[in-house]
Formats: sequence, structure tokens, C-alpha cells
Amino acid sequence: MPTTRERTLSDSQNIKEPVEDLDEAVVQDNVSTSTSMVTFVYHVVYNASYAVPVLYFNAYKPDGQLLSLEEVWAIVPQHYQDRLREERWTFITQQEHPILGRPFYQLHPCHTSTLMSQIPDTPGSNYLISWMSAVGPVLRLEMSMRYGEII
Repeated sequence: MPTTRERTLSDSQNIKEPVEDLDEAVVQDNVSTSTSMVTFVYHVVYNASYAVPVLYFNAYKPDGQLLSLEEVWAIVPQHYQDRLREERWTFITQQEHPILGRPFYQLHPCHTSTLMSQIPDTPGSNYLISWMSAVGPVLRLEMSMRYGEII
């Protein structure tokens, strides 16, 4: 079953309120930007064409308004901004969610196989945990060590 995680981050990235519930189906992060709080909803969906998992997400302002693609790009941590500038249209894109049929942003899956081939496949490792650990920080999704323990 998918997991849920909700947390509130300040501008300095310190966790204010960790709340974990491993029985729900959506992951949410509340990120405080310089202007307001942003709530992320994350979904992981398998993409058969690329044969990899894809991180779908939406980001909302406190009034429920969806962030624009430009606002989402601005939230990407600074150390990923060079790659974002180089690959803007194949890095984060907006697509129809394959299950919900609604617009969602996604980390584009075209580079996932290459990324994952660079991560050693060691005994006891978990592909999804490794993948999430690699792609999650791009969208401020950090995983608790508990995820590695439960799988």
C-alpha cells in the first residue's frame, strides 16, 4: 500500500511538525516559501512506456490555487537549478494523471533509467526507496529512514 507523509518546512528547511502515517495513499509536504505556505501532494505511478516509476505532484497555495509551472520551477532547490535551466521542458512537466485524469506535474521519466543505472544494486536494496531517495529532494520530498526499514 502507498504511504502518506506530511510535514511543514520553514524557509531554512527545518522540520517543524513531523507526522507520519504509513496507511494512507497520498504524500503531502507543506513548504514555506518567502511569500506563503505551499502544500505538495505526491503520487508515484508506474510508467509502462519508460518502464520506471514517475513522481506526479501538485503544489497548492493556501487558498487552494494550483501553482503555475513557473512557480513550481522556482521552488526547486538551488543546487538543481542549473539542470532545470538546461532541461526545462524534460525535467518537470505537466501531464494528465494516468489514473485520476486531472492535470498533475511530473518529474519527467525520460532520464530515470539512466539515473537508476548509476545507483549500485546491492543485496537488500530496494529500487523504489533508492529511486525516491534520488528524485525526491528535487521536489523537497525527503524520506524518513523508516521507509527503508519497512520494505
